[in-house]
Amino acid sequence: MARTPSGRITVEDVATRAGVSVATVSRALRGISNVSETTRAKVLRAAIELDYRIDRAAASLASGQRRALGVIAPIGNGPQISDVLGGIDEIIGTTDQDLMIVSGVDPGPHRIHSLRSGVDGIVIIALGRGPDELTDLVGGELPTVVIGPKIHHCRSMVIDEAGAAAALVDLLADRGHHDIAVLGVDPSSASSTPIAAVRRAAFIERLEARGRTPRVVLDVTDSVEGGMAVAEVLLDNEAVTAVCCATDLIAFGLLTAAHQRGLKIPDQLSVVGVDDRDASLAFGLTTVRQPLADAGRRATVWLLSELGVVDAPVGPMEQWSHLPWQLVERATVATR
Repeated sequence: MARTPSGRITVEDVATRAGVSVATVSRALRGISNVSETTRAKVLRAAIELDYRIDRAAASLASGQRRALGVIAPIGNGPQISDVLGGIDEIIGTTDQDLMIVSGVDPGPHRIHSLRSGVDGIVIIALGRGPDELTDLVGGELPTVVIGPKIHHCRSMVIDEAGAAAALVDLLADRGHHDIAVLGVDPSSASSTPIAAVRRAAFIERLEARGRTPRVVLDVTDSVEGGMAVAEVLLDNEAVTAVCCATDLIAFGLLTAAHQRGLKIPDQLSVVGVDDRDASLAFGLTTVRQPLADAGRRATVWLLSELGVVDAPVGPMEQWSHLPWQLVERATVATR
């Protein structure tokens, strides 16, 4: 049996003992699905008998792969990014890959370069960003998927934030509401993200398209406290019959304050939000569910299949995959 100068068992030794090729040993030990269970069992038995230890550094050098994926998130750290990262991490956790993340509204070229030099593929979470804002991030030789806008020279998973916001306005307008307020996220606050800005603008644009001028437009922090902080202004304005909130967290605050004042929801005030957070069901909030975690999962599976780490469960991903949002009607919208 050939050993390295240090006496370490090699992958060639495992292949010889199992009676398979070195490539088959590599695929079997990495958990790739195009290896039969019988062959995988033979490889694992041989590895155990020989007390084989995988040398991650040597394996990376041999394969030319770093066994890591990178995530660039130039959108701040709102709850939406957590949803996408959760989906990415769910898939990464089933492999031997590592995950490197660079986040922040302006991550800087040095951090981006460092990330690119240490990973095999990249997911760019660019919710609310326009294609022109991603010029410096998209490109190069690494397989890349963008979650957010449509990028013509890159695979993109497109989530229509503006369309989701417009659907909420249509719901309220179709239920007879004319005097509608808008609660956006304060762009100067730490909780501000491009996503919230897109939603706020879409609310106003759709209201005007439906022949309605927003009765009140206020910007708050993206939090329950933010929604509660402006509740007095809105709740004292008897002309307002409905409120479009840029996030569910803001809606939670507004609903909490309304209940504390004894207002009947939705009879006296209708409220809608965006995101469908875990607590939205408890609040009975009418909202829009965005497929953010699913976007993270699908982007990661595609990258890993491109790198040969996993077999994609479906066919090749289209260059632009549109992920549909879902209107979730509960108990916070009344008909006027």
